[in-house]
Formats: sequence, structure tokens, C-alpha cells
Amino acid sequence: MHNNIDRMVYRKEYFPTSVYDSIDIPVMIVLGDRDMISIEHGLEMYRLIKNSQYCVLPNTTHEVFAERPDLINKMAIDFFK
Repeated sequence: MHNNIDRMVYRKEYFPTSVYDSIDIPVMIVLGDRDMISIEHGLEMYRLIKNSQYCVLPNTTHEVFAERPDLINKMAIDFFK
């Protein structure tokens, strides 16, 4: 699995931009401010997905569900209302 993550994180373009263009459901890009995924990469995805939302959670890594379930649950509930 680690190899798949390396491939996704370090590859210039994991998904062709046409994939992002075809997304027509609500999307929230969520990253931790200490995430292994860069803030810039998150912003790039956010900008490519029309009508998406972008959220950077404080004091969290990619393991936000284990680290701050209270915070991510609140964000998810607000998003899906």
C-alpha cells in the first residue's frame, strides 16, 4: 500500500484533469496542516473541481479521523447538511 501512496503523492498528475472536470457532486477537500499531502496540492484539486470546498484542519496530519474525530465529524456534518 505504501507504494501506491508514494505513487499518488509524488506523481505530477495522479488523475488527468479531465477527471476533475467531470465531477458534478459536492466535494470537500480536507487536509491537515501537518498532512503528508501538501497544502498546494489540496488547493490545486480544489481549484480543479467546480463548486468544491477546501478545508485545512489545524494541528492534524493525514490521520485526522483518529486524531480529531470531533473536528472532522463536525466538518462532515456541516458539509452534508
